[in-house]
Amino acid sequence: KMQCILKKENTDDNCDGGSEHCEAIAVAIDAILLHHLSNNKDAPFDGAIRTKATLVSGSLLEDRGFEEVATLSRDMATHTSSLDACLCKYADRAVTTSARSPGARERAIQITSLLGTIDRTNDLKSNATEEEAASNDEDDPWAGIKQFI
Repeated sequence: KMQCILKKENTDDNCDGGSEHCEAIAVAIDAILLHHLSNNKDAPFDGAIRTKATLVSGSLLEDRGFEEVATLSRDMATHTSSLDACLCKYADRAVTTSARSPGARERAIQITSLLGTIDRTNDLKSNATEEEAASNDEDDPWAGIKQFI
């Protein structure tokens, strides 16, 4: 969980996301994504990153290609990584003015480059296998409560 002393209400059109607060969160999202892509070259990407988002960070994640989950699971994630959407969003950020600072544009170029090296067919196939395994999970999230019912 990231806490920030920057005010969400103080808007600034020069900042990525419209405020210093949003820009700080956006930098953190990009840095985590760069770290994941750089250090996990053989790991699947599509659907592999699951995160809980707030009202503020949810829109920043969606601006970067993360998608809302279709159904909630035990980890309570609200957004998951999507290879195709992230590649499109970051490529767009690299060539347009939506990334308002030079640092944001540079991060978008680096992330686009790393996403472009992922084998899409194998990544989507491994994501489908993981989703199938997760759907076969036998854990009962209500097991601890049933003794009181």
